[in-house]
Amino acid sequence: MVVGTVGQNWRDLLKDLSFQSLQVGEMDFRHHNQVLAIKWKDKWEVQMLTTKHLPTVTQYTTRTESKMKPHAVFGYTANMGGVDISDQLISYNPMH
Repeated sequence: MVVGTVGQNWRDLLKDLSFQSLQVGEMDFRHHNQVLAIKWKDKWEVQMLTTKHLPTVTQYTTRTESKMKPHAVFGYTANMGGVDISDQLISYNPMH
């Protein structure tokens, strides 16, 4: 199972998905075999590939408002904390 972000200029992502302009809170997706490509916009556009999630959204509440977020974003965020901490610790002691 794979969940991850994809850069905006990734060549092999479906072209109709990468050129689609979204408003805040909108989501677009494409499915190919077992891979789901999702594009979602909150403050900025996020493109993700996942083999684990369906193209469904969940409502979440911030201090000031209620928003909709794809399940894939929740899964990615929940599991990236350890990688971010690891990257931060490695940056303090670069090996050359």
